[in-house]
Amino acid sequence: MKKLAIALFVLCLMGCKVEIEKKISLNDLLNTPLKTESAQLSVEIASCQDHRDSRQPSQSLLQAQAKIPQVFKDANFKECYSSNFKSFAVFEIPVSVGSVGTDSSLKNDISIASLKEDGSVLVLVTKKSFNDRMNKFKKSEPMLGNIELGVTFYISNDLKDEQKLNIISSYINDVPFVNATTFLKPGELLKVKLSDVAADQLVSIDKSGGIVHLITQAKDK
Repeated sequence: MKKLAIALFVLCLMGCKVEIEKKISLNDLLNTPLKTESAQLSVEIASCQDHRDSRQPSQSLLQAQAKIPQVFKDANFKECYSSNFKSFAVFEIPVSVGSVGTDSSLKNDISIASLKEDGSVLVLVTKKSFNDRMNKFKKSEPMLGNIELGVTFYISNDLKDEQKLNIISSYINDVPFVNATTFLKPGELLKVKLSDVAADQLVSIDKSGGIVHLITQAKDK
């Protein structure tokens, strides 16, 4: 019975999407030391309710609640919902957000940071221990290799000045760009979704973990 439950969990995740979403303050990102905040992790599952008794959680939801914290450390289940004939288990995960200094330590699995010394406004870093857990889990469940990992940021310009940014290999407000320069006015919100290649880099097998330089400051010619 246990093997059957695991098999059902794997089958429901074949080709499904795992999406990380986070709203980011530019002021915090650029001017505040790394601190822990929460990001939303949504996992597509077969259904939220048991098909025999809608008052009970489905087996796929129970398995997601058990399996996701094994990969994403300290993941906290929040809710399950259905939309357009798809169901999603929603978790909160801790991420580090802020400016990296010489004394900064990466406390969480995923860090969203700025590196002022090289002009990087937004760099994504995953710890080696996270990548090890992810790859170990994929090897133990080979069919999980079909998971589509997505990462989306909603970047809020809460600074006084307009920001000129270079954004690398991403979807900007749902439009694909290989390399784009954009202007973000004070009070504006920008949606940035990583490309598939950039998202895959985050969970690459590497001695130091994964790293993606996503946004840099554009310099006037």
